Amino acid sequence: MTRESSLERPEGWIILPSERWRKQTNDKGLAYYLDLETGETHWFPPCEQCYKREGEKICMDCEEQVYCGRCWTMAHKEEDMAGHVWKGADSGKMPCAASVTLEFTGVDTARTTKSRRTPSPRKAGRTDNEPTYYFNASTGESTFDKPQDLMLPEELVEHLRFLKYKETSEKKPHVMHADMKADHGTGGGLSLSGLKFGGGDKKSKKKAAAEDPRTREQEEGYKKSLLLSRKDKKDMGFEVKLKKETVLDS
Repeated sequence: MTRESSLERPEGWIILPSERWRKQTNDKGLAYYLDLETGETHWFPPCEQCYKREGEKICMDCEEQVYCGRCWTMAHKEEDMAGHVWKGADSGKMPCAASVTLEFTGVDTARTTKSRRTPSPRKAGRTDNEPTYYFNASTGESTFDKPQDLMLPEELVEHLRFLKYKETSEKKPHVMHADMKADHGTGGGLSLSGLKFGGGDKKSKKKAAAEDPRTREQEEGYKKSLLLSRKDKKDMGFEVKLKKETVLDS
């Protein structure tokens, strides 16, 4: 042993695939990975199948194995593995879920969740038909929904947006019903998206017809004709229809 060090790779030196990538931390506390073969750095962990490319997917059904896109496709060709659940690979350091929740909702969950800080481990279904569930050892509770403490920042953001959308969509039918009820109470029919249905249209048509000068003139002429005798009507040019009389034989 010479105890010498060198920046150059020794002749005949071979790196084991599993030791090719080294996890490092920069001055900001962010994790990254150094490829000893190429000297390149990467933010994401290596694919644990080929150790040649960055990982893209973490399979939740393969003991959280990290796969690149190519190796994922190759490993999950079989029908029994095609439905495996995965999440996006991360650098190994992610923000606190409570801080993300506070930023998007204004609710400080750090205080309300102190009693259940123990993460809920993921459990396989007890039967073939039962899906995977999460069990909280501290509270004894189990749930099929992934706890927010276990979500990646991107997952948590999308989850909170979904909850907000769901809350808004549930309120919309009640608001629409209240608006329709209020419009119906005014006698103008039911209102939907700015359109009126019901009595309002009929009233407006009658009012417009009554305000037409020709309509008023015709109505006045008709009323006067009712007061004229049959002879006066004939002199004024009105068509007179004689009433047919029935003569009974004696």
